[in-house]
Amino acid sequence: MLERSHRQLFLGLLAAIVLLVLPQRSLAAQLLANGGFSGWAGSAPSGWTHVNGSLEPAGSGVQFNGSGQILQTVAIAPSSAYSASFQVQSSAPSGAALLRISWYNGSLGLLGTATSPPVGFPGSGAAALSATSPVNAAFARFTIVVDAPSGGAVVVS
Repeated sequence: MLERSHRQLFLGLLAAIVLLVLPQRSLAAQLLANGGFSGWAGSAPSGWTHVNGSLEPAGSGVQFNGSGQILQTVAIAPSSAYSASFQVQSSAPSGAALLRISWYNGSLGLLGTATSPPVGFPGSGAAALSATSPVNAAFARFTIVVDAPSGGAVVVS
């Protein structure tokens, strides 16, 4: 039984990244840089900003050790549909993870925010969000938010 538990935790830590942010009109291009978290620069995946919390690489994902956030801001087209999703695996006894898209105008004034339903811990699941950018949007900030007790390992992929 203990061996199975270790195996499940190991598989969770090696979960493959599935974070795609694509304009729904064009499935040809991935919007986010390093959406697969394959490369690292300092304390965060390359192209991502580490806001808070403790992070480390976990196979093809990111392991949060307790609560934390990473984000990426990208230029987008106004009035366009975008979708984003990620998988999460956690051994934390409580908490949740979610995805937030914040829309900004050309002056970086906040226009609005869309938030996925949270994925609760312990366990695994997918956070997914589809939203349409406002008519005057120029940028979108994609934020992965993890709320977990200190010492709780949460792998986002």
